[in-house]
Amino acid sequence: MTQFVLKVSGICISILAMLACSPEVQIPPKQLLISGSDTEASMIQMLVNEFEANMDLERTISVRSSGTRQGIESLINGEISIANASRPMTQDEIERAWENSVNPIEVVVAHDAVAVVTNIHLGVDSLSTDQLRSIFSGEITNWSSVGGPNLPIQLIGRKKGSGTRRFFQERMAQDGYAKSIIEFETSLEVLEAVKKVRGAIGYVGVGYVMDHKGKPAGDIWGMYLYSGEMPAISPYERAKVRAGMYALSRPLYQYFDGMPTDEEMNFLQFELSKRGQELIENYGYFGINESHKQQNLFNGIFVFHDWEEGIPARYRR
Repeated sequence: MTQFVLKVSGICISILAMLACSPEVQIPPKQLLISGSDTEASMIQMLVNEFEANMDLERTISVRSSGTRQGIESLINGEISIANASRPMTQDEIERAWENSVNPIEVVVAHDAVAVVTNIHLGVDSLSTDQLRSIFSGEITNWSSVGGPNLPIQLIGRKKGSGTRRFFQERMAQDGYAKSIIEFETSLEVLEAVKKVRGAIGYVGVGYVMDHKGKPAGDIWGMYLYSGEMPAISPYERAKVRAGMYALSRPLYQYFDGMPTDEEMNFLQFELSKRGQELIENYGYFGINESHKQQNLFNGIFVFHDWEEGIPARYRR
């Protein structure tokens, strides 16, 4: 009996030792995490709500607004499944991802216009791109210099880490913003600041100045922009924005670690489907154009034919 007990005890000890030495068992997280761009957050959340309402999912999808830079950092560190980004990843970010065995795959999911916004009572309806550069560099400090009232200009912007801030600076403030600029974490804070100060000017993704029906909101002005002999174009003019005629149009990205998993691909296909793109348009942003589709195809991503209308019957609840 004693020998039997010893043998059984020895077996148990061996099993426990094997478990202790074996690699940690990976338990799938309960949520598929998407984080990053503040510009994209509410739009992607809207798509998630529609997707989850019609799908039988193993995991819920969680969307966080952390800013483009932080979203990319979280992907590099393996902390999230998908990074929303309102600018492309830099070469340095890509190389650091590779060092962490993360292989970023880029997908264009929507098209955006960065709206230059002013107080509705200002009385200036358009600016040239040269005037806009002079305003944000601090060279022009009073609205009277551009045909407006004798009123000091108050610059409003986003803090470092924002993809929208970086994009706007590359286009309109290459030598840096004027020291007088007041910067906020979120686009909503930018809008509220501009609404409160008659002489304020700021910038946000166009979706933030649309109402729930995708129409221009009436409580803030989206500035018309012109350059050279090009006519003044509004950020609300969909066809011209999608054609790249508006000076501050840009793609909106999502980044994955390698080719999307089946679960990630199902959601991505919904985003890129006819229904998903319609929802994006209704929300105030713009669907992707043929150039974006070719770019996605080059990266190995294309839309399956049976997703064109939205959610295939076999996936629905």
